[in-house]
Amino acid sequence: MTTQEIAFANLHPSPLNPRTQVDPDKLAVLATSIESEGILQNLTARPHPKKAGHFEIIAGATRYLAFEKLVKAKKRQPSDTLPVRVKEPCSDLDVVELAIIENVQRDDLHPLDEAAGYAKLRELGKTPADIEKLIPQGKRHVQLRLQLHDNLTKDAKTAFRKGAFALQSARVLAALCPKGRQDGVLKRIAAGDHNYQSPAVLQSTLRDASIPLRHAIFPRDQYKGAVLVDEPENNLPDSDFECVERIELAADIEEFWRLQREA
Repeated sequence: MTTQEIAFANLHPSPLNPRTQVDPDKLAVLATSIESEGILQNLTARPHPKKAGHFEIIAGATRYLAFEKLVKAKKRQPSDTLPVRVKEPCSDLDVVELAIIENVQRDDLHPLDEAAGYAKLRELGKTPADIEKLIPQGKRHVQLRLQLHDNLTKDAKTAFRKGAFALQSARVLAALCPKGRQDGVLKRIAAGDHNYQSPAVLQSTLRDASIPLRHAIFPRDQYKGAVLVDEPENNLPDSDFECVERIELAADIEEFWRLQREA
């Protein structure tokens, strides 16, 4: 990689960066620091894949946004330069990997942004075991983040981002609540229903409402609905009901009971 001074106007955030949220207070503090001290850490970028002479930011997007605040406040000019390490060649996979490595080292990356980054790596051909090698948290951590990405509805993700419930509750929803039932659960949480408030109580409530497929009296292959998996690793310390073995659950309850009645 080579280090260059590149005009702000020629730098662009990457659409592949998993981070979608930046704390405005931290951004303001960083902008003040840059105004007085300058950029103390290089950004990393690659030649822009569609704009000749321009660059796509791989790492340092928050520094870019802080500098952008100064430009909008007319305290800096679009022609002012920033120190940038230019990586080439650099594939989309390289961009996502480097962005993930930088972002997970920070404590303010939202779990859904982290999950989206892992999902993008998966889309580009990486397995959870591959992703585990990039970060220190381990394979189970990667699996749980991907579960958030895959199993939560758009509305559930929005509620989680807005702070309607904590990460542990989001994990419980992703593990034990089919997408078709999540809107109802979100309404119960918003209404303050005590059976849906703490993560442990929510877990017990959802487990009580679940139907293990092993209880089916019909041939298992007749069930075509989605399947959720409960396992001991999901247990929370204060949950009233503990899972002691891996259990497959029928996500489509109506389909399950229809088959039971017809058996």
